[in-house]
Amino acid sequence: MLKSRLLARLVLSAGLLATVPAAKPDGLAAQAPLKVDPEILASWSWRNIGPRLGGRSLAVAGSTARPLEYFAGVVGGGVWKTDDAGNSWRPVSDGWFASASVGSIGICEANPDVVYVGMGEGQFRGTMSSGDGAYATRDGGRTWTFVGLGSSTGQTMIPRMRVDPGDCDRVYAAVLGDPYGPNDERGVFRSLDGGSTWERVLFGGPLAGASDLTIDPLEPRILYATIWDVQRPPWGGRTQGTSGIFRSSDAGDTWTELTGNPGLPDTVIGKVGVSASGGTAGRVYAVIEAAPGHGGVFRSDDGGETWTKTNGNNALFHRAEYYNRITADPLDPDRVYVLNKNFFRSDDGGWTFELVDVPHGDNHDLWIAPDDNRRMVQANDGGPTVTWNAGRSWSDIDLPTAQMYHTFVTADFPYLVCGAQQDNTSKCVPSDGDGSFWYQGPGGEQGYVAIDPSNTSVGYGGSQRGGITRFDRETAQRQHVQIWPRQSDGFPAGDLRERFQWTFPIVLAPQNPRVVYAASQHVWRTEDEGRTWQRISDDLTRADPETLTGSEQPIKDHNSQDYYATIFTLALSPHDEDVVWTGSDDGLIHVTRDGGATWRNVTPDALPFRAKASLISVSPHEPGKAYLAAEAYKLQDVRPYIFRTEDYGASWTLVTGGIAEDHFVRAVHEDPLRPGLLFAGTEHAPYVSFDDGANWQSIRLGLPDLQVSDIEIAGNDLVVSTYGRGFYLLEGIDVWRQMDAPTLASALHLFQPADAIRTRAGPSSGIDRALYGRARIPGTNRVAIHYRLGAEARNLILEILTEAGDLVRSFAGGPGAANPPAVRNSVGHVISGPSWGGATPAPIPSHEVGFHRFVWDTRYPPATDFVGMRLRGANADGPQVPPGTYRVRLTVDGVTQSETFQILKDPRLTGVSREDLIAQYELASAVHARFDETTRAVVRIRRLKEAVADRLGRTRDGEVTRAGSALAVDLAAVEGDLYEAGAEAQSDLKHFGTRLANHLSYLKQVVTSADARPTAQSYEVLEEISSELEVHLARLEALLAGDLERFNALLTAKGLPPIGRLIA
Repeated sequence: MLKSRLLARLVLSAGLLATVPAAKPDGLAAQAPLKVDPEILASWSWRNIGPRLGGRSLAVAGSTARPLEYFAGVVGGGVWKTDDAGNSWRPVSDGWFASASVGSIGICEANPDVVYVGMGEGQFRGTMSSGDGAYATRDGGRTWTFVGLGSSTGQTMIPRMRVDPGDCDRVYAAVLGDPYGPNDERGVFRSLDGGSTWERVLFGGPLAGASDLTIDPLEPRILYATIWDVQRPPWGGRTQGTSGIFRSSDAGDTWTELTGNPGLPDTVIGKVGVSASGGTAGRVYAVIEAAPGHGGVFRSDDGGETWTKTNGNNALFHRAEYYNRITADPLDPDRVYVLNKNFFRSDDGGWTFELVDVPHGDNHDLWIAPDDNRRMVQANDGGPTVTWNAGRSWSDIDLPTAQMYHTFVTADFPYLVCGAQQDNTSKCVPSDGDGSFWYQGPGGEQGYVAIDPSNTSVGYGGSQRGGITRFDRETAQRQHVQIWPRQSDGFPAGDLRERFQWTFPIVLAPQNPRVVYAASQHVWRTEDEGRTWQRISDDLTRADPETLTGSEQPIKDHNSQDYYATIFTLALSPHDEDVVWTGSDDGLIHVTRDGGATWRNVTPDALPFRAKASLISVSPHEPGKAYLAAEAYKLQDVRPYIFRTEDYGASWTLVTGGIAEDHFVRAVHEDPLRPGLLFAGTEHAPYVSFDDGANWQSIRLGLPDLQVSDIEIAGNDLVVSTYGRGFYLLEGIDVWRQMDAPTLASALHLFQPADAIRTRAGPSSGIDRALYGRARIPGTNRVAIHYRLGAEARNLILEILTEAGDLVRSFAGGPGAANPPAVRNSVGHVISGPSWGGATPAPIPSHEVGFHRFVWDTRYPPATDFVGMRLRGANADGPQVPPGTYRVRLTVDGVTQSETFQILKDPRLTGVSREDLIAQYELASAVHARFDETTRAVVRIRRLKEAVADRLGRTRDGEVTRAGSALAVDLAAVEGDLYEAGAEAQSDLKHFGTRLANHLSYLKQVVTSADARPTAQSYEVLEEISSELEVHLARLEALLAGDLERFNALLTAKGLPPIGRLIA
């Protein structure tokens, strides 16, 4: 078990975050096998921190019957649904799908609750994700069923799902198949029983899949399909030239090829998009990728028998592998839309086009309402968007579905999480945010981001074509400092001097952040912030000429997504500045131990040929130890690969036990404090290993299926980037560092709590609320206390004590312990908790067998409160403890364990001393005590009034009635000076006038408004209020000593029970 200061103690000075180096615990050189009960890990959960900016969407659909309802498929983010025309979206596939990237959606017109979804992107690019088949719902997305269409290779793409408008069980799927190599599960498939069984009705071969499919709106037995003969190895696209267009007139029973019909290109063709018009019978539109000068938009007015090329502008079909979609208007035969980088519309049958503005570029899908061609939903690289006026205006695209390539944590407090978002530039989000606030970091949409830990205003970011930007946020200057600033688009990798991948590495030296490393096929270093670069290696890739030619005609797109034989990952040793590791995308691993003078090829023997080295991570504990995450899915191998070396790569061990066989690995990192605690990001989930990779366990913990592209450890937090849901954060891994077999098997164990930072810069202060929804800063204002019980406890006491042993607060647990239920007034307000003015209900420590978390809010006990106590902007909670050392003591059925922890000052408050905060605490405690006296007096008065009313209800004696009524009036007068007894709404305080309880609660709010020494006037106001309070408390005591005693004498004389003085 790791103890005491070994754990995640954060040292925060001068606004920078650092960790205290941990001494190596005994026995950790050889990790003992350990698997943690998943129920224990289930105590943790992930929090999404944005950014709230949509990512790539390839599929959308709606229905005639429900004009406000639409479904959208997101790359890496699953299926989303809106029922308010795009004003808000919610995920509906989470927990049901086993893959994350949606390629197609089909809704049944006869019953819009029936929806079919095809998985896998289907729009080709260098970075894309495949799927596992198809899913269907029959209840509008509440539940889903897998309906087959998987691939024997473990990955497939289904770019079209079409449903017969009158028969929801008749569904067609255009299955493109495995994009990286041959598989037989391709072509057009048909189901007549809602997906229970499928038959293949059109097949083009093991490398030729179906890429588009349309049902004739006027005759649903007529289908048009396109076959795309394509293979996309890691270095570009290949086609054999057998792509084509096909028609079926009998609902898919038989097909006729149209590819060679008059008017169509007589050259090799590539990807084809097709759409049948609903405006007139026989009209069909196609957008065709073909040899230069032959492609464009084509129209047929006789069902595909003959064609006319209407427009050959390259803008309509360029980069066809990623676009090439066409959608005919369902009502107007001359209106047709083409989706490419821009969004085009023609109103003259395809002869001329105009641009239609959309919220984002790179357009992929369009659905138009069959009865209203002004109502549409469109999918682009920014997400789904809805229009009601044929594109004059669109709904926002602010879904939290960002596709992030990597994650980087800054040294700020609170720390920022940065990374490059596909098609939306780099983003930095606050760790205490909800994703609605972000700023553009250095670099572009796809690169690494590296922020200087010594000056977090400065950072470096990568972009396509080898771009490197040095960004100074303070001055807003973005300087391009790339290694070789020459345009590379349009050239194959083999023609370039420097081959930079789409996501080439940029890394700051741990020993000196002014030293920056980057890599093409060579390793480069700058020591002057990019003004000059030095090459420190030869080509460290295979550089096989076969892989340097790029894509073939008609694809022939040469950009850095497909540049191959590049260094894809670069790792610097924190132990020795001369040790640098590299891994290439064509499967070579190198290391230098002399600053680049010599390099050694240390590729693992078990690494598949040409497997991509996705990430190398150097152990923070052992100089010669490193981990390699590799992937070979583009070689049709979806197995996970993680290798570990302890001798600078001389030998490697494959360590993937427990990772699902098709969860190929994107990233791996070792915890900086506990050796052998590893975290991995895979194509489908995050994983943890407690024993140096011998056993892995999923830590999805409520996450949907998603690609975890990278992982970072920030103090006691785990931060991941995902390719489809932005960034996620998991707090509290300090306890994971303490887990071992004896601890998890013990009868009673109290884990050491992590230190917490005390700060008012959180949601309770309202800071930046207008700019972004703010969550609690991680690691602040609460202490998470974890313990394990081997048997159910009969009596459990959890206490917080000061360093001197004084009790701060005590909590009791055991059978039957429970808080009273919340109380609502007649208009629905909860009037029994902190939002109204009362105290936060005390948490009850669990007493059952198992692993438990208890959270203390760093406060002393609350003041006396009562149901309906209305305070303005405050509540009855106690003051926060000042910085210092504290102890938690857990007593279970007479057995006691204890651990210490620190409450730390906000590291940004360099001008505030601990003495200042102690002074604040002392004054806040004094105000709190006076407030408690006030509210206890109110409670006491109310009980006395209830007792008086009880006695008056027992008799009709006039003398008793007169005396009791007078006493009640006098008691109410004192209560009215202590508290606004008639207040039911916040504005009532303005009508009734502020009384002492609210004066004191307001003063407490003033005193604790910031982490600072109280103002002199706060002391003066407390003295003034205290004097007034003493007057009213004296009035109460006088009533009790006089009027109440006389009333009790009268009650005794009349044979009625007297009233005690009743202490609250």
